[in-house]
Amino acid sequence: MNEEEVHKKRMIDLFGKRFVNAHLSKIDFALDIMDKINTWAKNPKGILFFASNPGVGKTYLAAAFANDWFEKKYPWRAFDERMLLGHLRN
Repeated sequence: MNEEEVHKKRMIDLFGKRFVNAHLSKIDFALDIMDKINTWAKNPKGILFFASNPGVGKTYLAAAFANDWFEKKYPWRAFDERMLLGHLRN
């Protein structure tokens, strides 16, 4: 598998097929929220914790960052709830 195929498989495993082509340019949050996200994205240290109601776009945002960072060759990690809680318990 080449890098793109590995990335696509990882995206499907983490986010599902519908988010494989997520892109930051397609996100339409309120301006105050986008300002906070953009501030963090300029210097992505630590953890971005984004919590909200179902259907707001949390998964899309995570997938869009993953795709952006893959394109920029940045290392990244993402955990679904089950994985995260498993890591925290160990």
